[in-house]
Amino acid sequence: MDSLQMIQSMRSESKMLSAAVQYAENGFRVFPCVPNGKSPATKNGCKDATDDVEQIEQWWTQTPDANIGIATDGLVVVDIDGADHPWLTDPDRMAELAKNAMAVTPRGGRHLYFAQGDEEIGCSVSKLADKVDIRANGGYVVAPPSTVNGKEYRWSNSFELGGRSELSAVPESISGPLRRPKNDQQQPVQQDGIFSIAEKAEALTILSRLPLECCDNRDDWLRVGMALHSVSPQLLPDWVIWSKLSAKFQPGVCERSWRGFDRERAGGVGIGTLRHLERNSRPEREPRLTLLDASTFALTNYRQQYLVKGIVAEGQPLLIAGQAKTLKTSMTLDLLLSIATGEPFLGKFQVPEPKRVGFFSGESGGFTLQETCNRVCFTKGVDLQEATNFHISFSLPRLSLQEDLDELQKIIEDQELDVVAIDPFYLAMLTADNANQATNVFAMGEFLRKFGEIGQQTGCTMMGLHHTRKSRPVDKRFEPVELEEISMAGFPEWARQWLLIGRRDEYEPGTGEHRLWLNVGGSAGHGGLWGCDIDEGTFDDYGGRKWHVDVLNGSEIRQDERRRRADAKAERVEEKIADYQTRLMAVLRSHPDGETPSALAGQAGINYQRAQSVLFGMLQDGIIEKCDIQKSGRKTPYEGYKLSKLNHSDSPTDLSDSLF
Repeated sequence: MDSLQMIQSMRSESKMLSAAVQYAENGFRVFPCVPNGKSPATKNGCKDATDDVEQIEQWWTQTPDANIGIATDGLVVVDIDGADHPWLTDPDRMAELAKNAMAVTPRGGRHLYFAQGDEEIGCSVSKLADKVDIRANGGYVVAPPSTVNGKEYRWSNSFELGGRSELSAVPESISGPLRRPKNDQQQPVQQDGIFSIAEKAEALTILSRLPLECCDNRDDWLRVGMALHSVSPQLLPDWVIWSKLSAKFQPGVCERSWRGFDRERAGGVGIGTLRHLERNSRPEREPRLTLLDASTFALTNYRQQYLVKGIVAEGQPLLIAGQAKTLKTSMTLDLLLSIATGEPFLGKFQVPEPKRVGFFSGESGGFTLQETCNRVCFTKGVDLQEATNFHISFSLPRLSLQEDLDELQKIIEDQELDVVAIDPFYLAMLTADNANQATNVFAMGEFLRKFGEIGQQTGCTMMGLHHTRKSRPVDKRFEPVELEEISMAGFPEWARQWLLIGRRDEYEPGTGEHRLWLNVGGSAGHGGLWGCDIDEGTFDDYGGRKWHVDVLNGSEIRQDERRRRADAKAERVEEKIADYQTRLMAVLRSHPDGETPSALAGQAGINYQRAQSVLFGMLQDGIIEKCDIQKSGRKTPYEGYKLSKLNHSDSPTDLSDSLF
């Protein structure tokens, strides 16, 4: 490798270093592991883990391809080994465990991250189940984007590792069997699946649905009892209450039968038995699934209509998301008022025809919303009073409650609304009873599915405003927002189209001027990237605040930004080269007979490879010349450099092309 290639390789971005620094900034202590392996690369292993960025940069500068280890002190990481592990195909178990960050290992297993609970949990091997290990205090895990045998660790979609404070505590189904009793005596560990919270909840739900015939039929009655006993011995009272529905019930029979059940010899009777009984007891219904032959499918006229041409498709769930304080609500009001009046969205994107819209707000308040709507309408040349297709509510429906969903659907039908927007989504999704479900993709997906079904049944386009995660890598701070950055589980999967809003640069308080990204996409095929320069003015301006929007081409903005960054980088490179050359010149003056490159680099306090490149440039420009350096005890002289007899200039030469 020549000098130019060496320097270019040295200067290339290290994704391992970037990831390690990001973990440290999010509150996790890291250390290097051997490249392409899991073993620690430092003397003391995970005891050397740190969140000191300077130390991290030193480690990964020395070994750029080192894997990343995260010390699990204060954490509980459930390590499920192998893509075919039965836990990964159990939806109830995964619904309970998939609450925080989840990494996919090179072998297809999972690392599920939790915070330690009130009682400390230690590391263990196969204590919960075969090939299910726990990494906790005193341990570590290998983290993305590390590679082992050429295969990469990666974060599962929507389950990236954010800040340490965002992790919820380990669930009871994991911590319970692992906790040591307070009397510190060994107790037998409960077997895999027993006392599963999810299974108990499902068993009781099915029990409430079983018809009376199952209770009257002795064989079915016994199967129900054995299945409940297999799920948990604590379900005896529930079996007794259910059994009392039968006229054949006799006191004490349930208890005697229960004592005779043997979980180890249940013969496969369990939660699956209850599911089978429920399926067989369901009344016949009209078929819901239909098939179209190719001819019918080809001749059917499927046309995608747009509420806003190329931006918002009609009838598809829309997610409007962005970072905090990026005018999400204001831009949504511009969108809704454009659809209601037929005026262009942001003054640029055409609206084919006016539609009736409803906006449900739970945060901004009447004054702020009214003032914003008036400014937006003034820019569009319409009077808010005349925007009769626009409707607003200051109460949010609770989308996890069926009665609120029914009420929302009735409003849509009664008011003949074509569009409904919820702001903010998270306040409408969660109540005090289900707030702990925010990271559960299965639970949140169910709430969102029911909300989306209202749109399918009414033809209304359902929209929701949401936020992205707070933490972003420093080098991505002003990049366009991506779908993967949306906070909480389930939202990216629900959205069939999206408007993602982020800042292009820092907002200067008091100016009212915002430089934003608008990233648009959808499954219908529409999409694009635009810059939005929005001037809201201030209350002190003549005439008060305003709403002036300039929409710019995204690719042109990015080209300009790349040129600006390249110029800034070149300037920094030139400054650094000048500094290196000045320091080397000072050392060379103190050695008129010359010195070796390594000695010059050491005395100048410069990395050897960088010093070599600068010296090479100085040699090319005639500032220095080669010479032999004789060291005591060595017959063969070393190759060195000294100041040129012809050119003793100390002005920096241009080495940027060779260095970078």
